[in-house]
Amino acid sequence: MKKYSVKVALIIIIIVSVSSICSFTLTMLLKGLFIPWLGAVETFIFGIAVKELIQPIMTVAISFLLIGSTINAIMTPLTRVSDATQKIANGDFSVRLKESGRDTEIGRLQSNFNRMAKELEGNEILKKDFAANMSHQFKTPLSIIKGYSSLLAEESISDEDRIKYATLITRESERLALLSENILRLSKLESQGLISSPKKFLLDDQILQSIVRLQPKWEAKNIEFIIDIPMTYYTGDEELLSQVWFNLVDNAIRYSEKDSEITVTMKKSSKQIVVSVSDNGMGMDEETKKRAFSRFYRGSSVHGKGGSGLGLPIAAKIIELHAGSIEIESEPNKGTCITVILPVN
Repeated sequence: MKKYSVKVALIIIIIVSVSSICSFTLTMLLKGLFIPWLGAVETFIFGIAVKELIQPIMTVAISFLLIGSTINAIMTPLTRVSDATQKIANGDFSVRLKESGRDTEIGRLQSNFNRMAKELEGNEILKKDFAANMSHQFKTPLSIIKGYSSLLAEESISDEDRIKYATLITRESERLALLSENILRLSKLESQGLISSPKKFLLDDQILQSIVRLQPKWEAKNIEFIIDIPMTYYTGDEELLSQVWFNLVDNAIRYSEKDSEITVTMKKSSKQIVVSVSDNGMGMDEETKKRAFSRFYRGSSVHGKGGSGLGLPIAAKIIELHAGSIEIESEPNKGTCITVILPVN
């Protein structure tokens, strides 16, 4: 509030200063140009010569016109900002201000407002896409559960089919539970601005634990792990970072073929820690790479591979909270390498 009070005071000082300068200039002009014309005029009003009245009257009148013009030049764009703000409040995020292009307070205000409106409009689109995608993600498993539940109710089905349908229902129920859990996790992360409880822990041990937790999956596909991760301490949110490694390794297993390899490496310098998870699976095309961190997005070639489309967005958000970055290198049919860069505390 103090900041804006100072700015208002400065505007008033400028207006008064301009008025004083204009008054002085007008006085000089009137004395030099207009008043001499009335030198011979001896008209008096209430005992005062007309030529003595004209100078102050015209000076005051023109000063008021100049002050009014200056105030209007300042208030008009501010009024437009106010009107546009009201539209934003009413849910119209498409509103934009015409920018003057000048490096002034008003010019910067217009530019910042337009940038804010653009961000809000983008967030609104993302929110609508999120709702639509979430609805679709829930609809598919629910339809499967409903369909097979109806079949289970039929007396004519064999025991073999009954077991098959029950297994499918269990699988889709687990998928729904995981999806709900990931949505809640991502929602919580989106509203989190800082790491709430950082602590020092062994990062290499955490990564190894994530690989062990997924052992049934990689053993089922006879995948071999090549691991090169030296002992490394790191200070951060231990629980959140554990989710990152789990998601990255889980993705690598999911998109790898049987009898393949997954490589996990870690390198540390004085400034950063670099962790890479590489596979030689199906890889990604350019479009999939660009949208890999978009919520619910899954490339056209991964249908039937499972997953919710939230693993990478969750990992990216957690790394962002740690002031790090995450990168993808991938080519179709040549595999994928996901690299996480964490700053050394």
